[in-house]
Order: sequence, then C-alpha cells, then structure tokens
Amino acid sequence: MKHKTLYILILFYSFTSGQKYAWPTSTGKQLTSNFGEFRGDHFHMGIDIRTKQSTGHPLYAVSDGYIFRIATNFAGYGKALYLKTTDNKIALYGHLTKYSADLENKLFELQNKNQSYFVNQYFTKDEYPVKRGDIIGYSGNSGGSTGPHLHFEFRNAFDQPLNPLVYGFPVADSAPPLFLDLAIIPMNTGARIGNTALFKTFQPKKMSNNRFFISDTISVQGEIGLAVKIADNIPYVPYSYQPHCIELCVDSLPIFSINYDSLDFREDNYVRTVLGQPPAQKNSADFQKLYLLKNYPKLLVHKGNQSGILNLSPGFHNIRIKTIDAAQNESVLSFTVDAIKDTIQFTGVHPDTLHDLTSIPLNKDNFVSEFLVLEKGAIFKVEVDSNQYSNIYVFIEKSDSLHILRLDNDQNHYVSDLIGFDKFGNHNHIGLLFASDSISKYYYTFQPQLILPDSAQTISSNDSLVTVSLFNSFFDTTLTWITDVSSRFYSTRQNRVSRVYDIFPKGIPANESLQVTFNFDNNLNTDRFAVYRFDEEKRKWKYVKSEIDTITVKAKLSSPQIIAVFEDSQLPWIENSFPEANQVHAQALFNEIKIRVDDNLSGIDYSENNLQVYLNGDRLWVAYQPFEQEISYELKKPLALGEHKLDINFQDRSGNSIAKSFKFFVE
Repeated sequence: MKHKTLYILILFYSFTSGQKYAWPTSTGKQLTSNFGEFRGDHFHMGIDIRTKQSTGHPLYAVSDGYIFRIATNFAGYGKALYLKTTDNKIALYGHLTKYSADLENKLFELQNKNQSYFVNQYFTKDEYPVKRGDIIGYSGNSGGSTGPHLHFEFRNAFDQPLNPLVYGFPVADSAPPLFLDLAIIPMNTGARIGNTALFKTFQPKKMSNNRFFISDTISVQGEIGLAVKIADNIPYVPYSYQPHCIELCVDSLPIFSINYDSLDFREDNYVRTVLGQPPAQKNSADFQKLYLLKNYPKLLVHKGNQSGILNLSPGFHNIRIKTIDAAQNESVLSFTVDAIKDTIQFTGVHPDTLHDLTSIPLNKDNFVSEFLVLEKGAIFKVEVDSNQYSNIYVFIEKSDSLHILRLDNDQNHYVSDLIGFDKFGNHNHIGLLFASDSISKYYYTFQPQLILPDSAQTISSNDSLVTVSLFNSFFDTTLTWITDVSSRFYSTRQNRVSRVYDIFPKGIPANESLQVTFNFDNNLNTDRFAVYRFDEEKRKWKYVKSEIDTITVKAKLSSPQIIAVFEDSQLPWIENSFPEANQVHAQALFNEIKIRVDDNLSGIDYSENNLQVYLNGDRLWVAYQPFEQEISYELKKPLALGEHKLDINFQDRSGNSIAKSFKFFVE
C-alpha cells in the first residue's frame, strides 16, 4: 500500500510540476504561429496566440515572480513586458496595448522624464512582484505586428528562447504532421537523381494517418542531400506549424536530426542555412535541409555531429524520415533508393577549336536556357522545341584551356551534371554548343565570378553602372553575377532613375551583407535618390536605407536581390485623423488621438526625431504602428472643454516632410 501511495504522489507531483504555468491570455489557445518558424531572415522565437481579432484582452502572469523589464518601441515587440519567474525563466509578452495600471503610470513617468516614447527599463524583484494569474497587461497590436495577437516567448536564464509548447505551455493536438514534399539535391560532380543531375522533388503518398511513402525506387549516385517540406496541423485550426523535430535514418541508422527545443538570438541570422533548398524550387523556403555543410554554422537546432550528406554504397538502401510535433504526434516517410557508382569527368579541349564556329544570335527563340547555382556547384539546363540537335554541350572557356561537357537529353530537356565551382575560376566565357549537321555556339551575356569565403571581392554589371562589394558575404564558395532585367519592368513607375538589375545567386545563404553601389555620370543634385529592392512575392518595390555621395548611391543588402534606384519627391500625407479638423467632439468619448498616414514610395520615416505630434503646444510621446501606419496616443485625463490645437510633423524615408496644424473643439 505504501508503494502504491508513493507511486500516486510521484504521478501527482510530476503532473503538477509540468502544469505549473498559467496560460498567458484569456482568449484561448489557438495559435497563428509557433516556435521556430521561418520568418525570411530570422526564426520565430515564440508563439503567436490569437486574441479574437481584437485588442484589450487581459494578460496573466504565468508564474509567481516579478516584472523585471518593460520596453516600448515602434517596431519589433512594440510594447513589451518581461516577467522573471521564481524558477529563473523569462516570459516575454509582446505587442501589448497597455500594461497594468501601476506599470502604465510608471511608463508615463519614464516617457516624460526621458522625453521619448522609447523606454527600456529594468526593475528589481521587490518593485513589481506578481502572483501566478495576476493581470499584468492587455493584448494589443503594437510594434511590428500585422494584426491583434499576443507574441509570447519563454526563455531560460541565459536569455535563450525555449519552445513554449514543450516547456509548460502545451496545446491540445491529436493530428500528426504531414509530409508534403521531398527534395533530393546533388552535392558533388557526378551526383545524379534518376537519369540527370537536376535536383528532383517527390510528393509523398499517404499510406495511413501518419505513414507516408514514395512508391518508386529512386536511383541516385554520388553525394546527395535531402530536404523536406512538412506541415504540422492542429484539428479545426486553419494554420500550419513548424514541427518539433525531424530525424533522418538510413538503413535504420540515425544520420541527421533537427530539434526545435530552443534557439539562440546570436544564431538568428543563420536561418537561411536551415531552409531554402533547392533554390530554384517555388516556395523553396518551406523546405528544411536534412544536412549541414562543412562551412555552415552548427546551430542549437542541429543535434549530433553528422553532416547528413549521403554518399551511399552501391545497392538498395531504406530511407526513413520521422517527424514529431510538440504534442508528440509522429509521422514517418519511407522510401527506397538504389545507389549507383559512377563518375562524370570534364573533357579538356584546345580553345582554337571554337574560333570558327557559328555564333547563335542573342535573340534566338528556339531554346530556353537556365543557369542554376546550387550550394555545391552549378547546373546548365536547356529546353528546345524538338529533337533537332544530336547533342548539346556546355563549355567554359579560359585563356589556356577549354572545358566541354555534354548535356543529357531527357525529352527535349538537356541538363548538365553538377559542375564544381573551381571550373569557373578565371574563365573568359561560358556558353553552349549545339550540334546537328554543323555546330553552333551560344555565349552567355553574363560572366559568373567565383566568390571565395573569407575574401573581399567586387563584381560589376556589364555596363559598369552597378558594383557589388562582398566581404565574407557567403559561407562557402559560390558564383555571383549581375544581369540587366529592365525589360521585365517596362511598366514600372516613372520615378525610376536607373536600370533594373538582378543580383545572383538566389537561395544560397548569405553570411554578411552585400554592399551595392550605383554609379551615375553626373553629380546628384538631390537627396531623394535611394536603392529599392523588388519584393517578388508582394510584387512591389521596397526602400533600402541608402547613402548618397556626389555621383553614387549605396546600400547594403542581406541577400542577392532585384534592385534599382528611384527618386521619391512626393510628399507623404494624412489619410485620416481623430480628432478631425474644425470638428466638435464629445468630451466623454474623447480618450485617444489617432492619425493614419501614408506615402507613395519610400515609406514613412518613423524615427522619433521625424515623427512629432503636439497638443496645445506640448509634445506628445506618441506610439506608431508601422503596418497600420497609424500614430496613436492615449489621453491620461479628459481634455478641457473648448478649443484645442493639434500640430503634426512627419516625413518619409526620402526626407519629404509635411507639417499640418488644425483646431478642433471639445464639448
């Protein structure tokens, strides 16, 4: 009986210790995003909790502890609160509309003391102690938020974000993750998937609720890497989430694993080393690599010391990929590969053999060619209308040698093997040879330049009007070049003042920023010029912070982009405001000032020096929501009856400023 009682007590304390944290909101447990999701250039460090598409819902202390920090900003977490728990964890509440009453008063005091909306204040454990379940604030939509929700993070004592779903904040979930796609990517010269070196994607078939398979045996040779696209769903919730962990096994032996238990802010910029292959695949950012290249940083999510790159012995091998979500629902993808041993080699030819060949005009329209740069080499792909050529070759011409490689024909698609980057060093030209009754040559108009890691190099456009300076910009050796794509943007707005250029390669993780410089022939007599990048997903141009010199415009890019220089000389404007000019407003209903602003190109400059609001001559330390483009201020007491004056001064990122002053009345 004693042993049974002890067993029950152990179960009780295990359960209660696992459930010791309160849920941070009053709005339920439906998530719009979870931990570790990819956000372009960073990981999502917490969970996003729905707040019924509205603001002002109570937020609760998840544990006994104290408020040890509050911070307010126009971007990022917006109005944020940090709670330190009794077990030395940190709970972050982001995008709040307001704090509890005593903290709101403290914030108002600090803003007036500092003469700034921005506050970053730390407290001792005796100043603002809290008990589990206390109301500490109210949900909102402040900072870099695209809609009302609570961004909740849970960190350890080293300020590293932990996955809330596995560290005390579980969500009911009975649905196993889904395997959507598998990609197999060549990793060395001679690698092939099926009958070509072109990376391939496969759509798994569902065998049961949590078992997936690929029916055909996949033929491979050489070194390959795998990547998967997975959707983790929760029943009756219209969102997909990041799975908790993924494990790759070959012939029952573990080869590679990823686990989203914890992350580190110092690794945030390395998110691209985990996602985004194959680079030419649509929505490739949804793929997760099940390998880690030698020169890439090992992150907290990477478990074990294996690279995950497969170089299989000849014969059949069973591949098994297992994924588990935070609720421990498991799914498995199984398939078989047939590994074939083979190696493809270049042929060396004297350069004089090309001199007398016919050159195909650049506007030739009977074929389409692609030059694809992967992480470990490049692939040429050519599509033709019919089998009119007996063979197509790629050539890399140097001053002292010529390398030629035949492309494999696959139903009018000609594909080269993966070509190592070393073959492109110090080349003069690259192109194609088309063999039928005679041989014709086609020269590519761009010249990819070999870029080495830990090096400082510069590339230029063919017209020399754009240069890109790279210093340690990529983790590993790659190829970089610039093309003129102005013809694709013939309908672009008239205030574009340069041609449009596309920087390559795409999908290859960048380590440090790329410095881009536009060179103009004449002195620039305006400070309204800036570099813009083209967001292909949203189909719009976006401002990049730029420096203007006498004849140059410079900017830093986080990755290769489509870019151009625009001149923004149009004033921003006020879309609407409350109060309205010359209108009478009821005192009882007047508790907040709201001003929505807009701009046609560069966007609103929401630095505090350039965004100012005065009420009756006194400056208000206003909040700003960049997605809504809304200025707001909550009044601490009712306005006096009678006439009042509001002054609004702001500008866009190009320095076009506007000042508006108007009267309104309170009765």
